Amino acid sequence: MVKFLKTNKAVILLQGRYAGKKAVIVNTFDDGTREKPYGHCFIAGIKKYPSKVIKKVKRCIDDLLKWNDIDESILRQRAKGSGKGTLYPLFLFSFIMEYLHR
Repeated sequence: MVKFLKTNKAVILLQGRYAGKKAVIVNTFDDGTREKPYGHCFIAGIKKYPSKVIKKVKRCIDDLLKWNDIDESILRQRAKGSGKGTLYPLFLFSFIMEYLHR
């Protein structure tokens, strides 16, 4: 039988909880193991992809800046540390609460 599952190949999962997610094959077990007597592989992938920043979220952040008089440069510097600013809406609420309770 042809062994098409090889290490370092990218795959897309088709069934189960992670169907549609991308992963990489780390290790293959062509002959199987004692617990699983059939060929299978060990994969690694991302459980949950980061959410996309949409115009609505950006607008919400701008409104918060206006309403609460938060210094925009502080907020942008804080967002810069999270990589391209894509994840700053996730910790924005806690940052604002810290800023307001000073």
